[in-house]
Amino acid sequence: MDLRAFAERCSGARQLDDDRIRMDCPIDKEHTLVARRAGDRLVILCFEHCTNEAVLAAMNLTAADLKIEPPRRPRPPEPTPSPQKAPQSDFSRRPQPHNLEAEQAVLGSIFIDNEALASARRVLVTADFYRESHRTLFQGMCDIADRGEPIDALTMRNYLRSHGKLDQIGGATYIADLVSMVPEISNAGYYAGMVKDFAVKRRIANDAGELVAMAYNGIAADSLLGEWQRRISVIDRGFVTPAEIPWEELGQATVANEAYLDRQPVIDKLCYSSAVSMITGGKHSGKSTLARWMAICIDKGFPFLGREVLRGPVFYIASEDEEMAARSELIRLGWAPGDGLRFFGKSQIRSDDFDFLGMLTKDITRHRAVLVIVDMLFDFVRVDDEMSYAGTRRAVGQIQDVASATGAHICVLHHAPKNANIGDATVAALGSQGLAARVSPIILVRRFGPGVHSISSTSVRDPRGEALKESRLVREPDGSIQLGGAFQNYMLAEVYAERVYELLAAEPGSEMTTGDIAENLDLSYQVAKSCAWFLFKNNRIGRTGEGKKGRPFRYYVPLTDISQATENSENEKRYSPRTSTESESTANYESQGRFGYKENSYPDDTDEYGISRSK
Repeated sequence: MDLRAFAERCSGARQLDDDRIRMDCPIDKEHTLVARRAGDRLVILCFEHCTNEAVLAAMNLTAADLKIEPPRRPRPPEPTPSPQKAPQSDFSRRPQPHNLEAEQAVLGSIFIDNEALASARRVLVTADFYRESHRTLFQGMCDIADRGEPIDALTMRNYLRSHGKLDQIGGATYIADLVSMVPEISNAGYYAGMVKDFAVKRRIANDAGELVAMAYNGIAADSLLGEWQRRISVIDRGFVTPAEIPWEELGQATVANEAYLDRQPVIDKLCYSSAVSMITGGKHSGKSTLARWMAICIDKGFPFLGREVLRGPVFYIASEDEEMAARSELIRLGWAPGDGLRFFGKSQIRSDDFDFLGMLTKDITRHRAVLVIVDMLFDFVRVDDEMSYAGTRRAVGQIQDVASATGAHICVLHHAPKNANIGDATVAALGSQGLAARVSPIILVRRFGPGVHSISSTSVRDPRGEALKESRLVREPDGSIQLGGAFQNYMLAEVYAERVYELLAAEPGSEMTTGDIAENLDLSYQVAKSCAWFLFKNNRIGRTGEGKKGRPFRYYVPLTDISQATENSENEKRYSPRTSTESESTANYESQGRFGYKENSYPDDTDEYGISRSK
């Protein structure tokens, strides 16, 4: 019997300690009985000198009952199998990737030139430094700069001393030594990139080690795969998501704006480095031809549409259905051996099967490309719904990430809606306005008919920029593309004149005013007037009236050929706003050639008069 069971047989039991219990004597409750454990037996003692035999008899017990039985031990559970340990390798015993010399060079550069901190903060966060003392120093530099104070040995010593960390980083001597550890102050940005590179490697090594441990510890495959995808999502093309939000104060905001305005213009006042622009237009409008001419201009240093360019290497990236045409036109426009133009066609490798943008980022950096043409946008960046604002912003944001990381200008091509009358570049791109919100500028190319094209653009986000006013695009005999002056409605006479003639010829001898023509063909009054003037000056129609209020000109197709009876038959005229008697001849106009490599190959988007159905 144990001590507890014995006490339960008596009244007034109170535990004195682990081995003794006080209770009322069963013979006389006025007496006190104490029971205690002594080895493997219980010993009882009555303070009124009642014998043990009398006490046991009163409790119906014997001396044998005072022996304490050892407790029964429960059967031990079946041992659970211990987790299988991952095999030990040299990898698990090696130190994490780091480069202390690069970290020291970054910190020393900042002491020498405080401006180096701004470029370092664009690349690094405090956690990117491997050594704890270097993290402390970098954070101190950021705090000192945020207070508007200079960063030098004195301010740093005061900062560390106030935080009780001066001895932890090696004392004032180590601060002084950092300045002597900078190989070249102008390479501070490069040293920061090296530190970031090793920080990325450490992050990957840590994640890989933890995933290996999970795999050996029985984590289900689908859970392990989900965890791998979650972790890898924060490592995007070699850039780690910052561990903290990089808030800016006034000084940092001013520096950031100055850096923004220091971007180089790739095309003067139109396209800048580290930015994304878009060329859009309807089917066969000539947007690809314009993009290829842009590539040639940047590669060779030719002015583009009258604007100076930054000459440098160019990448042209073509979708699978554009490869042959793109190569051929680039060659025709002047692509020659030894040029800095590089071409990639999607058919060469499936970009869906690898990190295409990641590889592109590395190649742009390696070759220092200043311009990248992506023809077409969504053949290389996945978007599930072109009408989704968030989806299109996210897709184009991936292109912007590449531009920001490399400093190149990226120009993407995209379609305008089919059969839509679009005259505003702001709303020209097919899909959500999330596209317009992400790119600057949007360049709109429109085709009104054979040889009649116009170009315009949205405003340029950079305050130094200047938008393209709507102008006519003209291709010179040597194949170059130039602006042909401000686009005016009278230029459409070349396109719609045949429709006007067909309307009048349907009833020979009948007369129509300019207003009648405009109403029947759904044209603006100015275009109808230009067409009628053009046909009249080319002796194809006649007119009556005086062109005054109440007596307007009335146009008709005569029953006889009036060209043989007039002096205008030897030289057909084209309408010009400069004079009513002189203008360019048909022969001179035809010598300019046609704009766009698809001018004669794909007439399916024009009606029987050669007019684009999308206009």
